[in-house]
Formats: sequence, C-alpha cells, structure tokens
Amino acid sequence: MLLIIMVISFCHTTLSEYQIMITYGVPITYSDYSNLSLSWDDCVDACSSNSSCIVVYEEDCQMFSIGQISKVERLTSGTKVAFRLYQNTTLTCPAEDTLVESPFLSYSDPYWTLPTCPENFTLFVRDEGFWCMQMATSETCLYRNESITACAENYGGVLSGIENLEEFNFLAARAIELNKEITDGYAVYFFWVNGDRKSTCMPPTVQSASCNGTNEFTFSDPTLSSDPQGYVWLSTQPDGLTHPTTPPADCLSLKYEDSTSSCGIDDCSCAASSKTGTSGYCFKGYACGLQLQLF
Repeated sequence: MLLIIMVISFCHTTLSEYQIMITYGVPITYSDYSNLSLSWDDCVDACSSNSSCIVVYEEDCQMFSIGQISKVERLTSGTKVAFRLYQNTTLTCPAEDTLVESPFLSYSDPYWTLPTCPENFTLFVRDEGFWCMQMATSETCLYRNESITACAENYGGVLSGIENLEEFNFLAARAIELNKEITDGYAVYFFWVNGDRKSTCMPPTVQSASCNGTNEFTFSDPTLSSDPQGYVWLSTQPDGLTHPTTPPADCLSLKYEDSTSSCGIDDCSCAASSKTGTSGYCFKGYACGLQLQLF
C-alpha cells in the first residue's frame, strides 16, 4: 500500500510501507535521471510503483533513482516534486513538508538532502540493504590483505562480494576496461573480491555437496545474501580442492582472460600479488564496497 501526502493541497494518513510526498521544488544536485515525458499524475504513479524511484520532478517527468540525486530546493510555488519515502512506523501527516521524517530525507532551509554513494561509487539495491561499490585500483600490485587495508583506509569500506549478475557485469566491465589500458609491462590485471575458503573445505577435503563452488567460501560483506549468485566462475573453477596448491587457494579474485576478452572468478592464494614475464600478472585492484549512509 502507498500513502500519498500532498502537502500543498491535502493530506491523508494510513499504515503503509511507503509514502509519496508532493510539494513545490526543483532538483539541484544530481548525476542522472530518466525522462519519462508523462503527465504529472502518471508520473507520480510511475514513481510509486518503481522500487528504485526516490524523486520525480514535474518538468517532463524526470525520475531519479536512489543514489542519483542529493539535493532538491524547496519552492513556495511553481514546479512540483514528489518524494517516495520509506517508512517503518505508523505514518503521521506533517503540518509542513519540511517536517517529514524519513531515513531518506533531511531538510535544512531551503534544501532537502538525500543519501548518495561517495564519489566514483555505484549504488546497487540488495535485499539486505543499499550497497555502494567501485572497482578501486592501486599504483602497486597488492596481496589480498593489502587490498582489504586499502579499501578500509582509502574509502572506509570492505572488500565487496558479488550479489548477482548485475554486480558481476559491473565489475567485469571495469576489469576489461583496465586490462585494455595496460602499459606497465604486465600481461594481465587481476582484482580481489570478498571470499575466504571455509576451514571445512580445505585440502585434503574432497568436493561434496557442502564444498562445491561458492559454498566452499565464507563472506564478510555485511549485506551479501547467504547464497550470492554473482560469483561467475571461470571454467573448471574453483579448483582448490581438485588441484590443491602450496600455498592453498583460499581467496577469491576476478580474473581477465585475454583469449576471450572476458572475466570470471577464480580461487587463488591470498599471498599472490604479481608475476613478471610474458605471462606476468598484477593484482591491480579490488572491489570495494560500503553501505549507503541513511539519515
């Protein structure tokens, strides 16, 4: 059920998961939007039924998804905006639009502020919350633990897992792009992602229903589901149990294959960082993620 609060003309309250607040305003700071070219009533309906919508603007029905817009200026007349706001308590009709309370909206005259990811991070919507992620790079080749430290110190984040195919494709596209730009003598760049081999899936344990693929690993990414579908494995991977190595393949990376210009996940030693020569590689970066900070 959706509650619509039209602060400039009428107000209605009920118990609901979301509310739509309509008032006068104009978007100020944003990165992107969709132009739907709908009537205002249809525009509001489109936002109310779109789980990623957080703001629509009356002019040409500009729809902004969560993370695309950070500032809206409040007006006393003129063009309208509608906010789609999540509520987890009984809703009350505010006396003024500036009094609406929501984890997605804060007001300081004359602007509303909305949460966005840090610069160069992209927002992904997960069942467990909103996740900001980027493929970060380093000037030097990194061990896995060095990538964890770099993500925390540079961005306040953690090594990101891969929830679904959308996230995998995002990281793979960036990995392919970076591999096309190599000028430092390495043949290929690899990238660290979240995942540690379970103690119960260490060699000489053999593959079984409980140690077969993604379930061989445990994940510390706080919003990753218990069964993430974004770990798209390279052919025959993971092979840490079928072809054990010293040191063991206890960590996970996104690897680029030049022969196919594609990427996939591989298990490898946490102590790997680089190798020189014609087949040389460098762990050039890492998937870094953090939760969207709400109000």
